[in-house]
Amino acid sequence: MKDKNVITIGALLLLVVLGILLYFNLGDKDKGYQNFEELNENEVEGEDYTIHFEETHSDVLLLAIHGGGIEPGTTELIKELAKNNDYAYYSFNGIKKSGNRSMHLTSTKYDEPKALEMISNSSITLSVHGYDDELEKHTFIGGLDKELADQVKLALQDVGFSASLALKNLAGLKKDNIVNQNKQGKGVQIEISTAQREKFFKDNNLASENRKQPEDDFYHYINAIESVLNND
Repeated sequence: MKDKNVITIGALLLLVVLGILLYFNLGDKDKGYQNFEELNENEVEGEDYTIHFEETHSDVLLLAIHGGGIEPGTTELIKELAKNNDYAYYSFNGIKKSGNRSMHLTSTKYDEPKALEMISNSSITLSVHGYDDELEKHTFIGGLDKELADQVKLALQDVGFSASLALKNLAGLKKDNIVNQNKQGKGVQIEISTAQREKFFKDNNLASENRKQPEDDFYHYINAIESVLNND
């Protein structure tokens, strides 16, 4: 009996140790990179990611800091919106075949030099993101530019999109969020669900090649946002 108890206690201790190790390993995984320098030391530009940007004379800057395969559809959205209106844009694009999520540098830690330079020259800034929800087609809108955020919400609703002001964890209200580092110290953060981004493209497919085939919803969404920006 004594030997059996010792074995049981030993097994429990082993489970505790494994649990602690698992906890810290998962914590490190979720923690991600702490700044762009750290990301750049571990990822290869041109193989793992690219950075695309266009500088114009516009005061409007569009950001997709989780573009490409990280939050698919965000890059395509800002580039089309920028092209139509001569807005400046900046996109960080994950281009790995898989595992792009590892390059998700959070908005409050995004300090890539070119992005910081462009945001410092911008008066009106929109940062477009995606969040995980494959069921509901919805957009959360936040950022410290609350007046503009509300206008974007209403414009999207007016053309039939589901949109609301952002929940706390997606609200983009921290001053060190890159979208709020422009000349006014406030910007708009747009978070689009997976289901809504899928609806932007043929066959509801967010695969890289398929994102070259936008559907009507893609253009209706862009038109709604530009109606606000062009009347600002």
